[in-house]
Amino acid sequence: MGWKKTIFDWFEFIRNRHHRSATIRWTLRVFVAYILIGFLVIPHLLEYLAPKMVAKQLTGTISVERIAFNPIRLKLDITGLRVLNADGELDLSSQAISLNLNLIASVIHRALVMDQVIIDTPEINLIQTATGELRITKTLAAPSGDTKEPETHTPLPRFKIGGFLIKDGLVRYDNLKD
Repeated sequence: MGWKKTIFDWFEFIRNRHHRSATIRWTLRVFVAYILIGFLVIPHLLEYLAPKMVAKQLTGTISVERIAFNPIRLKLDITGLRVLNADGELDLSSQAISLNLNLIASVIHRALVMDQVIIDTPEINLIQTATGELRITKTLAAPSGDTKEPETHTPLPRFKIGGFLIKDGLVRYDNLKD
């Protein structure tokens, strides 16, 4: 009876090894797909969609030179952000913006948790018009065609920022009233 048990154990080992290798193969396939989508697809999708989505909220235009996403470190880098008003004049820009997401803390706190936000070389042009308004408020306002009130009020998503750093910022102020 001993040799039958040994053969049965050997077949069981082969069967389990087959299941283990199939599980490993599928895990590797999912991981490679995640990496390829994260490094190649998401940045191009964000470069294409983000300006269009933000443009619906602004009267000005927004442009981005480059967006990079690291799916392993969950880091988003935005390079060359520029917000222009309706006349094509620069109101807001940043050389680089870096966001580091903390997935575990986000799940625990049920909020978007960023370990660090770094804004490198932001530039804000605050120009007060003859009417006394700041030009940037018109740029950041919703387009005039969206006068209809939203039907339901959706609260802002919860978020937490661990560290916030602004490097080499510049704020220009000009008064056109005079």
